[in-house]
Amino acid sequence: MTPANPARPSDRGLRRAQAAIARLSRESPDPTALFARVADIVPEVVPADGVCGLTLDPATLLHTGGFHHRGVPHSHLPRLLQIEYGEEDVNQFPGLVRTGGTAAGLWQATGHRPHSSSRYRDVYRPAGMGDEMRVLLRTGHTVWGALVLHRGGDGAPFGGGEITALATLAPSVAQALRAAYLRHDVAAADCELPTAPELLLFHPGGELDRGHPGGAPVARATERGRGAVGPASAARAPRGRQGPRDG
Repeated sequence: MTPANPARPSDRGLRRAQAAIARLSRESPDPTALFARVADIVPEVVPADGVCGLTLDPATLLHTGGFHHRGVPHSHLPRLLQIEYGEEDVNQFPGLVRTGGTAAGLWQATGHRPHSSSRYRDVYRPAGMGDEMRVLLRTGHTVWGALVLHRGGDGAPFGGGEITALATLAPSVAQALRAAYLRHDVAAADCELPTAPELLLFHPGGELDRGHPGGAPVARATERGRGAVGPASAARAPRGRQGPRDG
């Protein structure tokens, strides 16, 4: 990776991005459409070779979907998910929430020793990728999603000013994402079948514990049938868009 000290993003550019995202907050029909537009706006503030927008379940922080532009290649996704949900690594979403952080770079978090991160060592470097920045999108204490920015293997790591700029932009994106969720939920309420990703959590005995809003129709059927719908049949519930991928 080419060492460099990226210039701090301009305040004017940041204000333009905030205004553009505020407009999207009134227009985007759903989170995926919002992230597709945000992926064009973010690089105007902080240059990036790839931008991914992830929807996260607020209760569990599990990845439920999103928009991916030049993210991790499919061939490397199994290892990425294994690290994300089965191993400890730097800048994982639960850790960022616990520390109260908003934006963090992998290079920065490892003290410029990226090989100490299994995500970099086993996924990014073999895929020809460089630094990663993760940005939590939350309103109050509730996390609705995240942005993940990538740079190529020959690009400079994200600088402190760039990380601060994305932390400043994050509340605007979070508000727009929350509005897109609400708009999508209102539209989905008019449909018989769920159009959002479903996430149902069951007790070991098969009783429903809790459900993501997208799984509400299945959850109601479960309650009416007193356990007639279990994890296997819930997994077959119709979905309106592609299931989880990582950025």
